[in-house]
Amino acid sequence: MKKQRAEPATDHVYPMSTPGLIQIPSMQLPLSSYMSPQARQAFMSRNFNPPELREAMKTSDVEALRSSMDAYLFGPMLEKALDRYAVKIRRDYIQGIPVSIVEPTQGVSPANKHRILINLHGGFFTVGAGKAGLLESIPIVALGRVTVISVDYRQGPEYRFPAASEDVSLVYQTLLATYPPQNIGIFGASAGGMLTAMTLAWLQKEQLPSPGAAALLSAGATTSMAGDSQFIAPASIGETPPPPTAHSLVMPVAYLTDVDPENPLAAPASDRTVLEKFPPTLLISGTRAFDLSAAVHTHRCLRRADVAADIQLWEGMWHCFFYDSDLPESIEAHTTLSDFFANNLSSLP
Repeated sequence: MKKQRAEPATDHVYPMSTPGLIQIPSMQLPLSSYMSPQARQAFMSRNFNPPELREAMKTSDVEALRSSMDAYLFGPMLEKALDRYAVKIRRDYIQGIPVSIVEPTQGVSPANKHRILINLHGGFFTVGAGKAGLLESIPIVALGRVTVISVDYRQGPEYRFPAASEDVSLVYQTLLATYPPQNIGIFGASAGGMLTAMTLAWLQKEQLPSPGAAALLSAGATTSMAGDSQFIAPASIGETPPPPTAHSLVMPVAYLTDVDPENPLAAPASDRTVLEKFPPTLLISGTRAFDLSAAVHTHRCLRRADVAADIQLWEGMWHCFFYDSDLPESIEAHTTLSDFFANNLSSLP
């Protein structure tokens, strides 16, 4: 008697009727065995995305959103960073643009006397001015004993692209009066990482010299955080993935309204001739970060353009995991960033 072919189990992954669409069945995902105990605890306590913040993000009141982000995310994380690292902070203006100048309490190292870093804060081009920039700058300042200028660039919904690129360009031009371009580094996280790439393209348009090095943290040289990780990452941190129709190449934020995803001034990864002029570039992400696909795609584009690009990934880590300065993974990421600039920026006057 001929043996009957077994029917496939209904819990297997299988293609849907829509070409290219895959149905993934329900599953349980444990924490990565490679995570530090501190990271495991942070994940379980949800301190990177507390329920108060998730509720606050439903508001359409931008000022209320900014206050909530400061109160529930940037503020508490900033207190941790200030407890761990000794820095001096001074508020100022450069060409009318508000900035925070962050310096190490023990003084700038001799090797960094003629170097300076520009930070561009995260916050989906809407929030983060002030506290997010300090949160990103403080660890690098203390670990690398270098000065960082964090720029509070113009954001949406009040402003539109390319207002932020214009602001950063003005700050950069001012610094060029004191520092050689090869001594200046630019870095940012999330939207600030995207803006870092946008700025490099904008400086080319303005025929300004390239900075010595750049770093994109939890971001890519794109106008979105698209790709596989846009859908997989939310599920991996216990959140609901977006519907398949949400696959957009432009972030749904006011600042990027009507921006063409192929515009190299907004998405440099779309233009090899722009990428070819990028300085040495570092990308940092985590395996549970929704930015991972954008970072991987950008790294591949940079390498194809013969740019000295490196990507560093942390297992089990989520979007902007390094905001929690107490995690061993964060300390390692900040040290990696500090070493990158130390190895790629000139120290000559």
